[in-house]
Amino acid sequence: MRIKLLGPLFLSIFLVIVAAGSLKSQSTTDIFISEYVEGSSNNKALEFFNATGSAIDLTAGNYVVQYYFNGNSTAGLTINLAGTIASNSHFVLAQSSATFITANGGAIVANQTNSGSWYNGNDAVVLRKGGASGVVIDAIGQVGFDPGSEWGTGVLSTADNTLRRKASACAGDTNPADAFSPSISFDGFATDTFNGLGQHTSDCSGTATPLSISPSALNFISSVGSTSQQSYTVKGNGLTEDIIVTVPASTEFSLSTNSGGPFTPSVTIDHVTANAAAVTIYVRFAPTSSALQAGNITHVSGSENANLAIQGSTTTSITPVYLIQGTGAASSFDGSIVTTEGIVTGDFQQAGGLSGFYIQDTTGDGNSNSSDGIFVLNNTFSVNRGDYVRLTAEVDEFNNLTELKNLSALNILSQSNPLPAPASLLLPFATTTSAEAYEGMLVTFSQTLTVTETFTLGRFGEVSLSVNGRIFNPTETIDPNDSPASGNTSTGTSNLAAVLARQSLNDRSRILLDDGSNTQNPAVVPYLNPADTTLRIGSSLSGLTGILDFSFSTYRLQPTQAPAFAYAPRPAVPSVGVSNLKLASFNVLNYFNGDGSGGGFPTARGAHTAAEFSRQRTKIINAIRQLNADVVGLIEIENDGSGASSSIADLVNGLNAATAPGTYALIADPSGPNGNTGTDAIRQAIIYKPAKVSPQGLAFADMNSVHNRPPIAQTFALVSNGEKFSFIVNHFKSKSCSGASGANADQGDGQSCFNSSRKLQASALLNFIATTKTRAADQDVVIVGDFNAYGQEDPIDILRAGGMIPVAETSYSYVFMG
Repeated sequence: MRIKLLGPLFLSIFLVIVAAGSLKSQSTTDIFISEYVEGSSNNKALEFFNATGSAIDLTAGNYVVQYYFNGNSTAGLTINLAGTIASNSHFVLAQSSATFITANGGAIVANQTNSGSWYNGNDAVVLRKGGASGVVIDAIGQVGFDPGSEWGTGVLSTADNTLRRKASACAGDTNPADAFSPSISFDGFATDTFNGLGQHTSDCSGTATPLSISPSALNFISSVGSTSQQSYTVKGNGLTEDIIVTVPASTEFSLSTNSGGPFTPSVTIDHVTANAAAVTIYVRFAPTSSALQAGNITHVSGSENANLAIQGSTTTSITPVYLIQGTGAASSFDGSIVTTEGIVTGDFQQAGGLSGFYIQDTTGDGNSNSSDGIFVLNNTFSVNRGDYVRLTAEVDEFNNLTELKNLSALNILSQSNPLPAPASLLLPFATTTSAEAYEGMLVTFSQTLTVTETFTLGRFGEVSLSVNGRIFNPTETIDPNDSPASGNTSTGTSNLAAVLARQSLNDRSRILLDDGSNTQNPAVVPYLNPADTTLRIGSSLSGLTGILDFSFSTYRLQPTQAPAFAYAPRPAVPSVGVSNLKLASFNVLNYFNGDGSGGGFPTARGAHTAAEFSRQRTKIINAIRQLNADVVGLIEIENDGSGASSSIADLVNGLNAATAPGTYALIADPSGPNGNTGTDAIRQAIIYKPAKVSPQGLAFADMNSVHNRPPIAQTFALVSNGEKFSFIVNHFKSKSCSGASGANADQGDGQSCFNSSRKLQASALLNFIATTKTRAADQDVVIVGDFNAYGQEDPIDILRAGGMIPVAETSYSYVFMG
């Protein structure tokens, strides 16, 4: 069926007639379809009525129902009916998943169920006696003809409605090939009207009813403060006393014999007039509250009586999801209470999940600037993917995410519905805000996306993906001051537009893959390669599908199916070819060894426990061992000197245990075995292979005040030929903006905070290089370390302008925050 989302939400007023002494006025020879239900999802049923005066054995008569789908001339489903219909009784056949039958918690008793794929509004239904090729005794629709969506119009149509045979109808339509119009022999009722099943009455054969009412039911739609009015007729036959008509007590229904009133709780109809012709009674409903109202309108004439079962409630306006979302960054409904509907596309209510679920309008408004989906913050009402729900909640703009919170009501209208087709998205987005139009929607990326950053994978279970391969920072290749970038100007912003354009492209070319969880430091890190429990940058995947979410200022995808990564292989050990000297630098990421005796954890910056430190230590020793460099500059090692219990001594001891005694040695801290070089908790250090190089003099540091982590220099001579060179390890000021102000604040040029300090450090380093050359009486200098600057930023320009030559223009070995 087709679910309609626009229009009012209402509970209709049902007036069901139960007439005393229901006798028949015409004859009938076989059963016929007395009610047809084409409701939401699988809420479908047929009622058959037996007015023949004798019981009908459906099994012996080989009665069948056939469904002809989409204008087909061949039945797509045949159901053999089984059982007996007593005289003047009913037989209800229902789809086995219908919510209204007693087997599924409803109130309607089904005599038979079937789990097949049932009809929609454009499918013909045929009732036969004598099997699949037997005699047609009734039909709804026209076999061999597809009307498009339905026969009839409005409530009197075969789609999303209930059709009830008029009491005057005594036989079915025996020609399934002729044109069909429901209005000829049926009354129509709104979607999911089930209360008439098993209740059909007929005027077929016998004498007329002393007190009859028509039609058999009425539907009212009203809202608080407004009035709705409909009418029905009362007909007498041989009555000898007037008819007293009364509404149920304590309700807001009223009656009149005139359309314009006056309306009162009770009216009296002259019995002579009623015997002569049907009398019209007008019913008015004027609710002043949203409370449900129900009861019976009674009709009494001496010993004859008939009741109208009446029920009513008020309307509630449905606000579609796309109107809540709107076309701007924030909802115009912020702070308002709304009632809306949609399919549950993602359920993240599990422990440690997102504390809610997503719903999406099934049809949308066709506006590419408004989202059809929304997040519902709630763990109280349990839902499943595919549920079609109606809920009432408050609209909230939470950190620029439009969501629904504080649910006051949620009803599951149907289950196991097909999900909306995912919206197909492509990177890069047209603008940095283009994704807003899909916030909360089910989406898919058909492109191949590459893992470009994993910095928060272990902590938050999220990974950054990009299109067209890895993303590089703009200033790695674009100089804010120079075009072409080969220039070494270190002031100005003449090429800033190019930097900003690349940054915009980068921002629009990536999406964050989340894990559907709010858990920090998850016990099981998602998306890892099961072969080696890692996710390497450069891994890729295609067909990424999930819900587009927004949190922590970032658009992200909450997956609804497991991403299938093509995992990048482990990089090979770097090959430098034939050489007589191998130099390297290595960031040991806050290598703190506690008190040096197995205790002292947690440390100031490093490992929290001895076990955590052991894991860090093992990995770093194994990596340096495989590098097999002759001299290694270390960054971020604990600034605790170079004595026997120091962190650098611990690292060298571990390396020698993993290789051979004496393979590596350390360069003593310039401030002494127990000294501290600089004011930071970490420092730079140098280790080397005595078999390959020999230190020339002592190491020394540049104590210029621009450094809080002073560069450390050591001159070496090759053991093989006595050739000298100097090795300087650096760690410039980071790009973190904590405490940045004035010239050190972010200048908007792509170089982040503290660029001014890094420029001063680069200039000071050139002076320190000159001093080192003089002390070494040698011009060969190699500088390594973490300069916290990309290839075309000002500090690197200053070093190049000072005569330093980068040895690798395009490769990279470390990614900060990635």
